[in-house]
Amino acid sequence: MKKANLLALLSLISLSALSQEKKESKDFSITEFNKLTIEVTTVNAKGIEPFSPGYYSSSYKFIENITYNSINIGARYMLSPTFGLRADFGYLNLTNGKRSKSLDYNMQIPTFGVQGVINVSRLFNVEKTFGRFGLLFHGGLQISQLYSRTPDEVSSIDPSILVTSQNVGRKDNNLGIIFGFSPQFRLDDKLALISDVSLVNSLKQHFTWDGANSAPTNNLTGKLVSMSIGITYSIGAQNKHGDWTEIPSKKLKN
Repeated sequence: MKKANLLALLSLISLSALSQEKKESKDFSITEFNKLTIEVTTVNAKGIEPFSPGYYSSSYKFIENITYNSINIGARYMLSPTFGLRADFGYLNLTNGKRSKSLDYNMQIPTFGVQGVINVSRLFNVEKTFGRFGLLFHGGLQISQLYSRTPDEVSSIDPSILVTSQNVGRKDNNLGIIFGFSPQFRLDDKLALISDVSLVNSLKQHFTWDGANSAPTNNLTGKLVSMSIGITYSIGAQNKHGDWTEIPSKKLKN
């Protein structure tokens, strides 16, 4: 039921964005801002659930345990000053962390996502008030493959006896819903610093984050949180980054 509600919410947001985009196309000179933005970020991702007994993510004291061992490359195209679309490729490398008391594990995850984006600063007409700061909301679907690199658990008495299979070398195709928010800070006319916090809810996950087969009671679910930081670059004829350019309204010209 929760999955159905999330999908319905994302569908409503998409329809609302398209409707608003058509309205804004009539009200604004939308050619007078840069629509395309590329971004590169480094990511700290942590699996929340499921895990096998003895395995878990490192402490959530980010200041003590931040390890940026993943990367994400994306492109965002704004259909209107407020609403746009985003596509990205990512690579996550989940481990237990140096200070964690968890058993050692390694899960490598390539990802591809398509999302809708809302420029909150423009939505509430506060881009002038925010100045160099901005805020984006995003949500959509993410496809990923889980590759386990965690060694199988064997008996301490007889190493030839397998205790738990960690599916080494196998892959698990996964589909999930991702949503989050991205604060921004403009460094110069086209370059900006961006950070992001996102949550992924899996809809088709058979592995635990350490690589074992997930228990049937998990019902293909999983959760992962990521925190990232990086840069964005606005591409286009206008001198200033599209998220902060003052856009004249056609209404004001009439």
